[in-house]
Amino acid sequence: MTEATAQPELILVMPTYNEGALVARTVRDWLDVLNRVGVVSEILILDNGSTDGSTIDLPLPGGCCGVAVLHEPRKGHCRAVLAGYRGALTANGGTVAWVVQADADAEVPPDAFAELWRRRYDADVVLGQRMGSRSPIRGALSSCGALLLSCLWPDASPQVGDPNVPFRLMRAGWLRAALNELPRSPASPNLLLVAVARQLRSSVATVPVPFVARPTGQTSVRRLFTMGARCGWQMVLLRARGLNRKALPVHRECHADGPGV
Repeated sequence: MTEATAQPELILVMPTYNEGALVARTVRDWLDVLNRVGVVSEILILDNGSTDGSTIDLPLPGGCCGVAVLHEPRKGHCRAVLAGYRGALTANGGTVAWVVQADADAEVPPDAFAELWRRRYDADVVLGQRMGSRSPIRGALSSCGALLLSCLWPDASPQVGDPNVPFRLMRAGWLRAALNELPRSPASPNLLLVAVARQLRSSVATVPVPFVARPTGQTSVRRLFTMGARCGWQMVLLRARGLNRKALPVHRECHADGPGV
């Protein structure tokens, strides 16, 4: 099977909304990284109703990496992320093994992915942990989320200091089952997926990644706090009701020559 016809082993979910020319540049950087890593992959861009032609002039796919665009008309990063995850898990007959999520705003450079990929057999979920200064509001929300996780699941290890990071690698089988455990309208799917991993004692690994200032776009402070409050309440309800761990695939230890069996 050639690279041109091979089914992707990895799908990158990238939501975007009016990011302008930044999208094309970010996609180009990801194409370069994924081809250097050498994984047969696809970049799945979730256009969340952009009005600036963000996804018109995308670079052509090349090497072992393809590019596709899905349109999610319902506004909101959370809806776009969920639509992207579901699209990735059903694409190509649902054969993908890994799903990675990153935003189009280039806050975390694509080069950081190589270390996540190297750690892919270490856990069900590999989370980037942003190193560098963030806005006080975003930093406070991340800290509150991390504090609530540690309070609700005090025995979980390792503790996650940046649970809402939009830079994560997940086993597709784990993600497929974990999505079924989310509330119907999750306030923050990425943060709640970490909560699901804690609830089910799934294996989680963290990797430090660089963080650069957001070059475009603005986020409403009120909207961030509303999302944070809703997400906190949903985490409490998740902890209270309990979940059936048997629903999720169990991660097995791997050896240096590949995944465990």
